[in-house]
Amino acid sequence: MALNVVSNAGPLMVFSKLNALHLLKELYGQVEFPLSVYIETVSIGIRHGFADAQILNSF
Repeated sequence: MALNVVSNAGPLMVFSKLNALHLLKELYGQVEFPLSVYIETVSIGIRHGFADAQILNSF
């Protein structure tokens, strides 16, 4: 049974750096995160040129 989870920035950044975001989806089904986490991990990350921010944006 897949669970829906809400994540903070930490796990998303680590799994993104490891190119393993697919594992979160396989384990939990839908992974949700608040807008503030999106801004922290994606918007600011892209602005600073972090490659994992692009990966997370695609996720």
